[in-house]
Amino acid sequence: MVEGELREGALLRIKIRPPGRKAQDYRVKILKIEEPREFRWLGHFLMPGLIDGEHFFEINPIGENKIQFVQREYFRGILVPLTWKSFLNTYLRQGFEDSNQSLKNIAERSTGQ
Repeated sequence: MVEGELREGALLRIKIRPPGRKAQDYRVKILKIEEPREFRWLGHFLMPGLIDGEHFFEINPIGENKIQFVQREYFRGILVPLTWKSFLNTYLRQGFEDSNQSLKNIAERSTGQ
């Protein structure tokens, strides 16, 4: 779920549900929108400096009627080393991978592949 205005500097409310976990609400700030190629936001866990995540979505053309979708997130903050193995690189990563697979399935169904 995403709510808010899509413009640079705006705040979005997002809900992320890692597999096997309950959904978590976040407020993120849109850093960049460059249609149709790039979208970035910055979010914080509880407050800036604990866990800050800068999330990137990129669409790169790679051929006729083909694109490469790239999603990545860079984390920084004092709690990152404590949560990397137990949450960020496990449950949260799996949630992003599941979302990417769903997006891929929808895109391929719409093009008949």
